[in-house]
Amino acid sequence: MDERHKLFTLLTQNFVQQALININEQERRRTSCPDVTLTDLEFEVLVGITQGRNKNELNEAIENSENKISYAKDSYNALAIRLFQKLEARTMPQVVYKAMKIGLIE
Repeated sequence: MDERHKLFTLLTQNFVQQALININEQERRRTSCPDVTLTDLEFEVLVGITQGRNKNELNEAIENSENKISYAKDSYNALAIRLFQKLEARTMPQVVYKAMKIGLIE
């Protein structure tokens, strides 16, 4: 083998190995259920989502919530993003599924 072919083979192997690592990590996140602690407000939003409430209803509930911190700018979008991050989910159905799987909701 010439040097270019060896270099190409080495680079290809490294690329494939890194791609497999990335795929495995994505699959782990998709199917894993991390240990999660939700704030009262995050839990209220999660329950509201499972009850089929829409974004406007949830924003109104957040504004009227006793659990809202007066200085925080909590909104449905901000709380949804935190739920995605905490539950390592990419879609709201995944959030609900993982919350059910780990027993946060029934």
